[in-house]
Amino acid sequence: MGGSLGRYAVKETVAVALITASSTLLGGGLTALVAARTTSRQLAAQERLAQQSIDDQTAACRRQRRRDAYVSFLGQLDTVNRALWEIWTRPLPPDHRTVVDALYVMVWQLGDASNVLLLEGGAGGGGVRHG
Repeated sequence: MGGSLGRYAVKETVAVALITASSTLLGGGLTALVAARTTSRQLAAQERLAQQSIDDQTAACRRQRRRDAYVSFLGQLDTVNRALWEIWTRPLPPDHRTVVDALYVMVWQLGDASNVLLLEGGAGGGGVRHG
């Protein structure tokens, strides 16, 4: 009888050890799963924030380039306007070809500024549209 009681105690001890080991492994596995999922979510959130920051910086650069293009265009337009006003309100000098040549260069530069404006201000940026 004492021998069978000893075997029962050993079986019980083994069963308790197996249950304890199983629950420890299951708990560890669940903890690892939760940790992996949490880490994955944190990484995804950090990636979204990083992409948003990049998008914000890109948009700020675009706005600055667009603003610079408009300032350049408007400055050149003002230069041409003043030159035309001078030509209109004063008599042309005897060598009027120099005035016409200078005006031609200014209008050419206005065209260049207009091209930059179309590149930077166009395509959904509210740029100048011809037509």
